[in-house]
Amino acid sequence: MDVLPHDLEYEIFQLAYQTERENPVHLLLVAKRVYEWLMPKLYQIVVFRGRRTHPRSVSASTLRRYGHHTRHLILSSPTLPVTEVLSYCPNLENLALWIGSWSHNIGLESENPLTTLKPKRLSIQLGELQHISMEPGRGTGNKNQETKVQIKANIVRFLSNITHLDICARVHQHHQISALRYCTALTHLCLFDSLPARNLRWIFDTCARLEILIWMISTPGAEEDYLLRAWLEDAGDLNRDELSRIAFIRCQNYGEDWERGAKGEEDMWALAEREVKEWREVPDLVSFEES
Repeated sequence: MDVLPHDLEYEIFQLAYQTERENPVHLLLVAKRVYEWLMPKLYQIVVFRGRRTHPRSVSASTLRRYGHHTRHLILSSPTLPVTEVLSYCPNLENLALWIGSWSHNIGLESENPLTTLKPKRLSIQLGELQHISMEPGRGTGNKNQETKVQIKANIVRFLSNITHLDICARVHQHHQISALRYCTALTHLCLFDSLPARNLRWIFDTCARLEILIWMISTPGAEEDYLLRAWLEDAGDLNRDELSRIAFIRCQNYGEDWERGAKGEEDMWALAEREVKEWREVPDLVSFEES
């Protein structure tokens, strides 16, 4: 019986996994060597979202073994041992923190695993963003000055790596997102159901590298995009170039969209980049200064 070369066999199972990634259990059972090849790929995307988990058998204990392969992680369950899970995933590139509870004491104290993570993409609820970006001296009790300085350094280090930030809540005032001043690498920002137009001027002034601002629309029957642009130009004190960086996106399910992006499929960021490109190619629609 002929035996395939090891490298060729490996490539075949890698390709097979791509077509069966949602339920690759039968592939894992082929042989021990195949199991060892595919488990790291299986754990590249880890999801704790309500009752949905991926991989199906994922837990804190399995992450202890495979978490260093994880690049994309959703945490959206208040019952999770969040700090433990994060400690097992040191190589995250894309993190969604949708916990809705701070009983886990997730902050940026020196012993917290968040302090060592350097994700490029962060999706986070507003309260969680405000918590981790809390200024030393506010809510830090009687911590000594050295500890406060360390906390501030941790805040800056964590947020300064973020290029894509998605804030999953309605923002009413720019002081609620003051953490943006630490996001020095930020190129993509998503806000849910808008921000008062007058505060958009602050965002563009604060985020010097911002290329895409998603205005996530969830309200049925919202105005057409061109009307929103006309209103923003008038109320937001934005110039033509800044207006062209705004994309109006309608997303029905954040979780599904995030998972599509983690798999390399089109997500809201890719959709926004395409929309902005299209608007820039039709300059007469970008500005209403002369209409």
